[in-house]
Amino acid sequence: MITREQIAQAVQEKLEPLQFVNAYWEAGSASFGRADEFSDIDLVIDVADGHVDETVTAVEEALTALSPIAHKYELPRPTWHGHYQAFLRLRDTNKFLLIDYVIIEHSNKNKFLEPQLHGTPLVYFDRAEVVQAPAFDEEAHQISLRNTLLDLQARFPLFVDFAEKELLRGRPMDALAFYNAFQIRPLITLLRMKYDPHRYSFGQRYLYHYLPEGDVARLERLTFVGSAAELQEKIVEATEWCKELMEELGN
Repeated sequence: MITREQIAQAVQEKLEPLQFVNAYWEAGSASFGRADEFSDIDLVIDVADGHVDETVTAVEEALTALSPIAHKYELPRPTWHGHYQAFLRLRDTNKFLLIDYVIIEHSNKNKFLEPQLHGTPLVYFDRAEVVQAPAFDEEAHQISLRNTLLDLQARFPLFVDFAEKELLRGRPMDALAFYNAFQIRPLITLLRMKYDPHRYSFGQRYLYHYLPEGDVARLERLTFVGSAAELQEKIVEATEWCKELMEELGN
C-alpha cells in the first residue's frame, strides 16, 4: 500500500526542481499533529501566477508514478476560495487516504495560514518565504462572533418550535430535519463559541478535540435519535441548553 509519506515525498521530488513553484506544505490534520491511518492528506502548493495548469500536470505525474488514479474530482473554476483544488484517490492506497490538494497563485494572499484557524503547517520546502503566519485581526474576529451570536439570539425563538410542530403533525422525518437545523446546529455553534471561539464557524468538525468530555457526551447523545418519542424529549433538552448558552455567552 502507498503511504501518505510516500505521496508527500513523491510530490516534493517532482515540484522542488520547478522554479515556478515557490512553496509546498501539508495542512489539515498534520498541522495539528493529529494525522493517523484514517486521515486525508492535504497538500498546498504556492506557484508563480499563470503556472497552475503546469503544476497540476506535475503533481499528477508524481502521483501516477506511484499508482494509477482511481478517482478524481476537480472543483469547478472559479472556486469559492479562488484557488485550484482537486480530490484524488489512488488505486493502491487504503480507501481512507484521500488526497486533497490546492494550488495557490502567489499573488493571492488567502493562503489559509492563520494558525488560530488552521494550525501550524508541515513545510516541505519554501524558497520564497511564503509560509508565514499572517496577522490575525482578533478585534474583527470578536466582532464577527458577537454579530453571529446576536443573529442567533434573534432567530432562535422564531424557528425553535418547528421540530415539535412536525411531530404533532405525525411527520417524524420532517421533525428530525428541523431538529438538526434549529436545535443541534445552533447548539454546536454556541458550544464552539464557548470552547473554540476562533473556529466557531467550523460546524460539527473536530468537536471531540475541543469540547470537554461531558459536553461531548451530552451532545453526542442529543445528536443520535432513535424514535419520535425520544426526539420529543431531546427537543426540550437541546432547546434549554441552547438558551442557557445564549444567556451565558451574551453576558
